[in-house]
Amino acid sequence: AFAAPGGYILVTIGAIKMARNEAELAAILGHEVAHVGKEHMLKTLQKMDEDEKAKKKDDKRHLDPTIAVRQRPLPEENKFASTLAKYMVGSAASLNVLKAAKQGMNLILEKGLGAELEFEADQEGVKYAINSGYHPAGLVSYLCRIKVARGGKKKDCFSEVAGNETSKEKEKAKTVLEKTHPAIPKRINNIKIVLDEVDASNVVGALGKRRFLHYQSRLVSKKTK
Repeated sequence: AFAAPGGYILVTIGAIKMARNEAELAAILGHEVAHVGKEHMLKTLQKMDEDEKAKKKDDKRHLDPTIAVRQRPLPEENKFASTLAKYMVGSAASLNVLKAAKQGMNLILEKGLGAELEFEADQEGVKYAINSGYHPAGLVSYLCRIKVARGGKKKDCFSEVAGNETSKEKEKAKTVLEKTHPAIPKRINNIKIVLDEVDASNVVGALGKRRFLHYQSRLVSKKTK
């Protein structure tokens, strides 16, 4: 699942197929809603934009004066981007919309938002799911299932040692989740902090299994050649 630029939340069929109940799906969506609510994407893009401007300004200082004068002027913002900008709220309008969308998707697929923001989204997402009446352990069970599906052991989901990835292991990561998010054991240990705070063992929450499985079964599976 992804929180895309503009506040849109995208959920893949694969994510839904991996889930086992509504509580897990609620926690997944809660994580992405937290990214939007906390403006993680917007703030990261703005920081990137500021860094880029600062770099260009610094580069310009070091240019030969004659070269700086001969530089081609920047093209004016196109009408399409200007129109879209009118529908963006607050400081988001300061970013070129098309540029922000491109940078945003690149951020999602290649760089990620950083461990600190992912940890915050996990904790806030779990709170959202609990406040919506769902079982507290939805995200933990979902993340652990992903780790097991990739060949890991269930006991490693809750191991602090198992979460200590080396930089080389991180570089070898192939999936978007592996490249852009902290290791699953680290995420689960972070989530447990919230579960302890809310005394999750005494929270009665719904799993929503029967209804979820009914709709999950209606998803069309595409046959691959």
